[in-house]
Amino acid sequence: MLVHLINIGDMNHPMHLHGFHFQVLAQDGSPLPAPQTMDTIDTAPGTTYDLSFTADQAGKWLFHCHILPHVTSGTDMSGMITLFDVTKP
Repeated sequence: MLVHLINIGDMNHPMHLHGFHFQVLAQDGSPLPAPQTMDTIDTAPGTTYDLSFTADQAGKWLFHCHILPHVTSGTDMSGMITLFDVTKP
């Protein structure tokens, strides 16, 4: 999987992936000298990142901001959250 993150807002978002570690390939359009492995990356306003990971574990995996008010609205999940539904590794 290739994920391109763009923070067009005015707040930091520490984005976390459940179930996998990802490789940070590029920041702000420039490839990194060596990919960095992590499961959370803090995206500052105006930054972009290219991430990749191998979806080799079946399940439903969340990718979300670790600042709780950024992913909830009252009683439901919304906002800075998405789901990777891996059916066949």
